[in-house]
Parts: sequence; structure tokens; C-alpha cells
Amino acid sequence: QYSTDGAYGAFQLMKGVAKDMGLTINDTIDERENLEASAKGAARLIHRVCLPKTRDILNRYGLEYEESDTWFKLMVLHVYHAGARNVERVIRKINPKEGGAELITELWQTKGRRFGNASQNYSQIILAAFMEIDELLERKGILCPPKVISHSALRGVSPEVLEKSMWAEYGEYE
Repeated sequence: QYSTDGAYGAFQLMKGVAKDMGLTINDTIDERENLEASAKGAARLIHRVCLPKTRDILNRYGLEYEESDTWFKLMVLHVYHAGARNVERVIRKINPKEGGAELITELWQTKGRRFGNASQNYSQIILAAFMEIDELLERKGILCPPKVISHSALRGVSPEVLEKSMWAEYGEYE
């Protein structure tokens, strides 16, 4: 299904981006329809573009980060979804003094010209999915790597934001 901006497939890749990431798109083939090919294209996009652009943005504002931090990963996903320029415009508007959960909270609440409700909610949806998958695997007794998201990663997110978020049903957080 196409987005209103023209992104297509399970990973919602724009045509030009998909081609840049090695997918074939022509009159007869659109590899954005192929789950494996589009997953590889999305992974290339994150590795080649989103990670470096996120680092650039945070470095430009003098914000310290660890790439293993949940908030950094969520920022990368915002860059994937909305584009680096749109994320940077919102960061400029916020003018943060430090990174962390507080910055992600601000992103959730700050609109930009091309950074609206869907962009604001994007990392909340991902966070909720990570938490649900972790919980499901735990209930099934499936041994898996350390949790992608931990409740402690939410420390610093205001209670008001948690109450309004789509994953508030997970209860109290440390």
C-alpha cells in the first residue's frame, strides 16, 4: 500500500530511496513488494544513511550519545521515517542541551513543517512493538538476546507523556 507521500511496501520505501538502496523498480518489477528484498533495502538505508545522519545531527548540537542507548535507536528510526532534514528542523526548534529520553519526549510533542503526527508517533509505535515482542517471548519461555527495550529506558519520560502514549497500558515504569 502506498503512503500519501508515495512510499510503498512493508518498509514504506520511497521509489528513489529504494533504487538507491539496490532495489529494482521498473514497469514490471517493484522489489518494494518483496519482503526479503525490501527488508535488505531498509537495512542498507539505516546503515548507510540513517545512522550517519543521526550521528551528524547529534554531533552538530554537541549532544552526547551511546549508539546502544534506546533513545539513540529511536532517533535513528525517526530519521528513517521522516528524513534527516525534517528531524533536524525539529531538533533546531527544540534546541536541546542534552540527548536522552527527554529529547525523544520533545520529539513526540514538537511538530515541524514535514514532521507531523505520524512522525511524532513513529518511535512510540516501535517502542510498543519492542515491548510487546519482549513480553510475548518471555511468556512463551523463549530464550532470546537481552531485551531491545527495558522499562528503565523510559526513565525520564514524563508521566503525562506516558499517560497519553499508545503504550501506557504497560503499567508503572521504574
